[in-house]
Amino acid sequence: MEKDVANCLFFRYNIFMIRIPYQIGKRGENMGKLRKIAFLLVVGLGIFMPMVNVDAKESVKVANKEELKAALAAANSGDVIELTANIKLDSIDDAIVVSGKEVTIDGAGFTITGWRDDEVLKPSGNQSIIVAQQAGAIIHLKNIKLVNSQKYGVQAYDNGYVDLDNVEINNCRYGAVLVNAVDGKHKYYDIKDIPNWVDRVYPA
Repeated sequence: MEKDVANCLFFRYNIFMIRIPYQIGKRGENMGKLRKIAFLLVVGLGIFMPMVNVDAKESVKVANKEELKAALAAANSGDVIELTANIKLDSIDDAIVVSGKEVTIDGAGFTITGWRDDEVLKPSGNQSIIVAQQAGAIIHLKNIKLVNSQKYGVQAYDNGYVDLDNVEINNCRYGAVLVNAVDGKHKYYDIKDIPNWVDRVYPA
């Protein structure tokens, strides 16, 4: 008389291995049913298992201008830098400049206060708060307030690129945002024709 032999089917799914016992007896088992059961289990795991992005990067936390500048200098393209406190710039040389890389600066609701001296009648040089300098410099700026600039709050210079998401800019001597045209091309908007992606316009 034949005896049943215990066996197991193994199915690997990402980091999990599913073990399904089955019996092989004298009449045999319906392997098609077992395969269907295994398939449904695998599909179920795929639906209910939380998705994990193993490539996600943690943000670099900064609490002052020195940490912010150091983080930007060490950043690789794609890095995220997050403020954990308000930051104050103290001199004409304190502009936050990004060159040759793509970074995100997340203010997390905090404020960067720039350096401003109204006794200087004609400021020269780069005296904006945040600057994307030259081609390849890309700044994604979000959840932040910029106040008190000797020139502009944000400047995209010589093919630099900046996009703004939930950014408030106030009290800058020359204006909120400057985009320097490389070839002199520009477009003038009358006040009634300002694009709808501009939240508001303040008088100079």
